[in-house]
Amino acid sequence: MTRDFHLPDPADLLEDVLAAVHQAGAMLWTEFHRPGGPRGQGSHAAIDAEIEAFLKAQLLALHRCDWRGEELPREASGHPDVWAVDPQDGTSAFLRGHRGSAVSVALLRHGQPVLGVIHAPTARADAGDVIAWAEGRRLTRNGQPVGPLAPRRHDAATVLALNEQAGDFAAANHARFAPAALRALPSIAYRLALTAVGEVDAAISLTQGLDSYDIAAGHAALIGAGGVLVQANGAPVVHGRGGFAGCIGGPPFLRAGRG
Repeated sequence: MTRDFHLPDPADLLEDVLAAVHQAGAMLWTEFHRPGGPRGQGSHAAIDAEIEAFLKAQLLALHRCDWRGEELPREASGHPDVWAVDPQDGTSAFLRGHRGSAVSVALLRHGQPVLGVIHAPTARADAGDVIAWAEGRRLTRNGQPVGPLAPRRHDAATVLALNEQAGDFAAANHARFAPAALRALPSIAYRLALTAVGEVDAAISLTQGLDSYDIAAGHAALIGAGGVLVQANGAPVVHGRGGFAGCIGGPPFLRAGRG
């Protein structure tokens, strides 16, 4: 028996998704500035489950489909659409007082990102940073359209975004990625989004076992910019088939393995 699924235009969903993610970002910002610091320890923060519960209610009311989040039980009914949600990418750094963690929301359709919103509420000196794209819409940063990425050489002007611990291994990282400069940020979702808008030239995660909720929204932003996302071993990123062996996102030259 064939099932008929409702598949809304991602462009029609974007404004409502943005509104929900803005509210989630406000929750995260408030928790960061909580007297006595945010609740939690290690890699577990109470606010993460609270944000995911809020987003799950909002997003499934907007479009009822499958759910893949980091904190709450997953829902897999065979629907071609999946909400892939990380309520906070970069929790450990957040609990240590670092800025740059992000709310990450994507809609996957048949395993491909068709919408993505990344909100880093404590970035840019607490002003926040929201990068968004949906199929049929232009990539935006804080509501302003952003042009497509262009291929560029890997040289001394290149800036690569790694995780917040990159500075702890500065000598090794500079030797490995020379002659590029390095920027340390906790969230791979936000690093990919900054790559999509051209603030950095490539985003790298060497973490094994990344999930779709970690990178799908950043992947969407890169698609909106005409960029490319591959696993760190060069394999393609195909959502819905298990974890990923790290990732590298950047301009189209990555497809040819250059840079």
